[in-house]
Amino acid sequence: MCATIPSYAQIRGSYGGKCRASAAIITSVIGTYYGESIGVSLHDKKTTYRTGDEVEISDFNMSDAECAAGYHFFCTEYEARKYYH
Repeated sequence: MCATIPSYAQIRGSYGGKCRASAAIITSVIGTYYGESIGVSLHDKKTTYRTGDEVEISDFNMSDAECAAGYHFFCTEYEARKYYH
């Protein structure tokens, strides 16, 4: 899944290439889930993302904790692919 982080979003992190943001706009989904172009959260296995979705994290956590509330992302596709392989 690819996303754009809006300029107004709060951002924390860079822990092993991972970051968190308070907002994101999903620009594309790579792969399919049961035949549909849907991204599924690896964290809760329930949250879904579709191209064009605007994600707002109302309880965004400004701490430096890696696994705190936020839209988690990698700064580069290389980092993302390396993490998942």
